[in-house]
Amino acid sequence: LTKDYTGEITSRYKLGEALSKVSPIFLLLSATPHKGKPYIFKNLLQLLDEYMFFSVDDLIPENVRKVTVRNKKRASVDLEGNRLFKQRITEVCPIDRSFTVEEELYNAVTEYVTEYYNYAVKEGNKGLIFLLIMYQRIVSSSTKAILSSLEKRLSYLSSYKIAKERAFYEDEEEFLDKESEEQLDILENSTIGLKAVDLINKEINILENCIFLAKQTLLQEKDSKLIMVLEIIDEIKKRENEPNLKMIIFTEFKVTQKYIREELEKKGYKVAIINGDLSLDEKMS
Repeated sequence: LTKDYTGEITSRYKLGEALSKVSPIFLLLSATPHKGKPYIFKNLLQLLDEYMFFSVDDLIPENVRKVTVRNKKRASVDLEGNRLFKQRITEVCPIDRSFTVEEELYNAVTEYVTEYYNYAVKEGNKGLIFLLIMYQRIVSSSTKAILSSLEKRLSYLSSYKIAKERAFYEDEEEFLDKESEEQLDILENSTIGLKAVDLINKEINILENCIFLAKQTLLQEKDSKLIMVLEIIDEIKKRENEPNLKMIIFTEFKVTQKYIREELEKKGYKVAIINGDLSLDEKMS
């Protein structure tokens, strides 16, 4: 059921629109109601109430809560009350980054996050708070991923320089329930910065240092987590005595996914990827 910002309408949306006008009770069920695109979400909600959601500006949390009920998948159960998503069984693989440039990078990003988190809290800048928390997760994902994100931030701040009106606005609960990649996309495409110009300039210097350390890490040594992944793959292949064993590797961020794919293909592995950028046909193939 899709109607985009240009007004282009799918046949299913036309059907939904016709049903909404003649049905005394109208219920829509969806796992992905907006896909991170405000116009599509607004047009979907218009089927429920065309007056309350006349424009994108009407997509405020109070209005959305009036017509939606959100169920988190962790709370999903079957007809007998059993959880649909079972408890995960995990095993921690410790990674030693001691006395490496990678450790310097991790510490530098952590110091940056800690210092600017405090500044953001003082200003009540939620967008920057979320972005900094995200950076701490990204630096734990891969060096390649944090390098990509910090370069985007540096490019943005270099043109930002002076205080502007912050454009980040999200229903906090809804934002936190999104996938990490979608959260990052929203944050990186929002106007997020501190008010003080001197702090912006200082942040630029910090970012330049972190980017330098990230590039040095990739030049001088392999990412520690990547090395661990390769060791685990080799160990499992030997244990199962199956050289063509298929494995699934989950990553939180697409940059990390791409990085792992490139490194595995260099070693002769056949790799297929699935992420939200792919169409259904691409995922099936």
